[in-house]
Amino acid sequence: MENVFAIMEERLAGIEELLNTVLARLDGLERPDEEVIGDLEDCASWIKKSTSTVYKYVSNKQIPHIKNGKRVLFNKKEIFAWLNSGARGTLSDFRAEIDQDLHDLVKNRKRA
Repeated sequence: MENVFAIMEERLAGIEELLNTVLARLDGLERPDEEVIGDLEDCASWIKKSTSTVYKYVSNKQIPHIKNGKRVLFNKKEIFAWLNSGARGTLSDFRAEIDQDLHDLVKNRKRA
């Protein structure tokens, strides 16, 4: 008959190995609450542009960035907010906005 403690030790070693694998994978994931700071290459990959285009945006002050000496750094959250600020609305967004403007106009005319 096998030693119960030896079986438990084997199982604990297997659990420990699995836990270390899971923890290693979790370390590789970005946490949404944390600020992710990247360099020029990171930013270029986030926005799918070349590094020279990103550098041109920086020199024209068109993109949010952080200067750290000679290094240029980017906050990922700010970059995506910048991208979304330039997003075009859909047709339904425009219709909803026009409907709201017309509603406000009719409402203001009734008051006058």
